[in-house]
Amino acid sequence: MTRSTRGIAIVASVVILALCLGMYSAEQEAPIPKPAARTPARAARTPRRGATTPVRIKPAGDPYKDSVILVEAFMVQVRLSALRSLGVPQISQGPDSVSADHIIKLLKDTNNAQVTAGAKLSLGQACKAKTDSTARKGISVGTPEKRKTEYVDVGTSFVAIAEVRREEKIFAELEFEHSGIEEGDVEAGPGTLVKRNWSVRVYLEPGKPTLVGATQDVHTAAFLVVTASIK
Repeated sequence: MTRSTRGIAIVASVVILALCLGMYSAEQEAPIPKPAARTPARAARTPRRGATTPVRIKPAGDPYKDSVILVEAFMVQVRLSALRSLGVPQISQGPDSVSADHIIKLLKDTNNAQVTAGAKLSLGQACKAKTDSTARKGISVGTPEKRKTEYVDVGTSFVAIAEVRREEKIFAELEFEHSGIEEGDVEAGPGTLVKRNWSVRVYLEPGKPTLVGATQDVHTAAFLVVTASIK
């Protein structure tokens, strides 16, 4: 190989090496493109066939919200012999049992029946009301030889919650308590303190007396009759 040929070969090798280095450098400096972010496509919502928009219905107002309910309770003491004269032999359930009509009929004769306690209340729709009427009275205690007087509180307490419902029926929750002194004769002994109470839930028809409770002893019975009206 001549000197000139060798020189040409060296120059060619240098040129080829430079070209290779340039291409490698270009590949290293070129930025690698990032994959584009994929936005998920929203599925189209197909309305259901026959679907409707719900309509909110406003509740109807209470037609009795401004009403005033009058409730009256009275306790009647009746002789059992008078009940038997009306064909009501005892306090029981069934077609032959005593009713408010029986009690009102017997009240025409004070020897047969007497009102011994009563109370009235005026209250708003679905409201609660209470009334108390008490007095301090003396009661004889002890034997006839050593008798003394003690003083106790007696009277009547009446609590009611009432609400007018459909067809003007009045639903009521009632608590009636009464205490009193029943005087005895010389042979029976001194007077005794007697307490009676009733707690009931009942439907009342306006203007119609309703018998809601009763107690019975040897000779008499006590009945609680309630009436109500709407104003």
